Amino acid sequence: MNDAIIEEHNSRRVFKDTDIYVIGDFAMNGSLMELRKCFEKMSGSKHLTAGHRNSRDVFALKWSTVRASKDPTSTASSLMSFMPMATSRRRRTS
Repeated sequence: MNDAIIEEHNSRRVFKDTDIYVIGDFAMNGSLMELRKCFEKMSGSKHLTAGHRNSRDVFALKWSTVRASKDPTSTASSLMSFMPMATSRRRRTS
């Protein structure tokens, strides 16, 4: 399963310098060695917005950046979701 996900990820024109944002949980279980193996196979510069189920091993990976999902000091207005969202400014009629 992991290999299929990684293959799909890498097949989508993800290059070494492409920014990839992981919103939420990167992995729910697995040893650090297993996580590192998957992480290193994935193309792109990876950024983590930590979910509530990320283990210490996930934080030990070489992320480009790591942020908490709730940052009380942030003044930025943003919305993060694992669900696709419409980005068009057109008003939907249905």
